[in-house]
Amino acid sequence: MPNSYFQFKQFTVQHNRCAMKVTTDGCLFGAWCAAEIQKINARDVLDIGAGSGLLSLMIAQKNLVNITAVEIDNDAAEQARENISAAPWPGRINVVAENILNTDFPFPFDVIVSNPPFYENELPSAKETKNMAHHSYALTFTQLLSYVQNHLSPRGKFFVLLPYKRLVEIERLLAQQQLYITEQVMVSPTTWHKPFRVMLKIEHRSTEKVQNSIAVKSDDDTYTSPFISLLKEYYLHL
Repeated sequence: MPNSYFQFKQFTVQHNRCAMKVTTDGCLFGAWCAAEIQKINARDVLDIGAGSGLLSLMIAQKNLVNITAVEIDNDAAEQARENISAAPWPGRINVVAENILNTDFPFPFDVIVSNPPFYENELPSAKETKNMAHHSYALTFTQLLSYVQNHLSPRGKFFVLLPYKRLVEIERLLAQQQLYITEQVMVSPTTWHKPFRVMLKIEHRSTEKVQNSIAVKSDDDTYTSPFISLLKEYYLHL
């Protein structure tokens, strides 16, 4: 039976009441977002589909920012609040239990992050909470991008984790919203596998796209150096 929690060096994420569990690719994405945010002068961050609070906590560990974490599922939102209250930075993360499409804020965000529902037009689960976490009928990517377009500051950054197979589709949808990929990182489970995820940095302005790749495991089944570099401040055994 899998653990009901994931222990990091500086905080613990309980996720037994969340449909979206802590995953390796989610942790990698959180570490990448936190590192990228360090490079800019950000103050206000929006986490769309916060789940257990994983991304918000990883970002807060490395950045002195104010984070609004929006989660549609009440049980997950409450567990995120508990995780955040037990972490060293509870005052900098505010959890809002609401459908992001029903929210509005009086200011734009310097950064928006999201690990959104992956699947459209695929067989759903019989469990409603899992459908909200994994399937996009509650929040389509078109709706997400429209929200980002309206709530991201002019020089803001939007970070999103998606299945690699949806990259061409996403590029088309971004063009419709006049949003542009300025960096993409292909994520492979091992050095000999093809990419299965892509991490994107998206902005209002178009610049030359930076393209990188990262593998989680190497040929000898150990973590790769780039993975260790991003996760060493978070994972207990790195």
